[in-house]
Amino acid sequence: DFSHLRYMMICGCGFPNSRHNFEPAVAQFKLMFPGDTTIITVPESPMFNVPQAAQVTEPRLALVRKAGKQYAETGSIDEALLAEICSPMIPEETYAAIVNSGA
Repeated sequence: DFSHLRYMMICGCGFPNSRHNFEPAVAQFKLMFPGDTTIITVPESPMFNVPQAAQVTEPRLALVRKAGKQYAETGSIDEALLAEICSPMIPEETYAAIVNSGA
């Protein structure tokens, strides 16, 4: 009996937002694990590898840690916290300009 198991997907991408970028991965995950799942999508995730971006990535990692603690304790993540984690860290136009400049 696997009814006690919980499933979570954390998915990052290099696009500047979550809209129209994660839908295939989310759909596949929901097909594989029907029922109550938790899905975290992180746009602009390559920024986590850039030390100069620590000003925006460190606070986001703190939110992810908070979400992990919530999930461990309650089996869910507050919707407002989840929305904040899944939102862009910097304005989409700024991110696109940085990525397209090759910087």
